[in-house]
Amino acid sequence: MSTTPRSPAERFAQPVVGDSYRLPVKIMALLITACVAVAIIGAIGVGGATDSAALLLLLGGGIGMGLGCYHIVWGKTRIDAEGIRQDWIFARFYRWEDIFKAKVLRLPMGTRIVLTTARPPFKSVHAGTRELEEAFEDIELMFPGRLPTGDR
Repeated sequence: MSTTPRSPAERFAQPVVGDSYRLPVKIMALLITACVAVAIIGAIGVGGATDSAALLLLLGGGIGMGLGCYHIVWGKTRIDAEGIRQDWIFARFYRWEDIFKAKVLRLPMGTRIVLTTARPPFKSVHAGTRELEEAFEDIELMFPGRLPTGDR
């Protein structure tokens, strides 16, 4: 972590890229998704005993969980001169000029940064590596909170 905040474009001219989630979170996501898959296979196995609407609900939920699990396991967070990006079902990208305030949250299963932009709600981006956590700390120093500029 640097002692004097520089501009984000200068600080992140060399991008910082890493996993969005830590290994324990990835393992937990895989285990939960596998349990749901086993439940779906079991429901299909009993055939006519399972209502078709319930089976469709299980399949839809399983597909959603599978997509979420894929992005938890393989997702990357990238901080560069343009802004912060995180892979997800719908990719997240926040430009430096859109960020007013940043706050790092250290939680038991991982670190994230909460961003305040002109458009609510708050946005959060996850860090799964020490390099990303250090970058988040620098971003927090660069964006302690400022008023939006414009027609207000």
